Amino acid sequence: MTLWMAELPDGRQVIGEAADEAEARRMTGQEQSREVVSWHPERQQWRWTLVVDGGNTHHGWAESTDRATATGR
Repeated sequence: MTLWMAELPDGRQVIGEAADEAEARRMTGQEQSREVVSWHPERQQWRWTLVVDGGNTHHGWAESTDRATATGR
């Protein structure tokens, strides 16, 4: 069991448990990011945007909300 802690963009801190270090890193990154998925009617696709700690933005397109959410992480 691994404990992890993340500071959120709004200054709060989150603590959790993970099975191993890799899962702890994934969970920390997930907590520190902000994700938005929205429908784009002209393209008939979902656009995902992920803003990670430090303000870096990643974005792309997907055919479904599930795929957009999975791709953005």
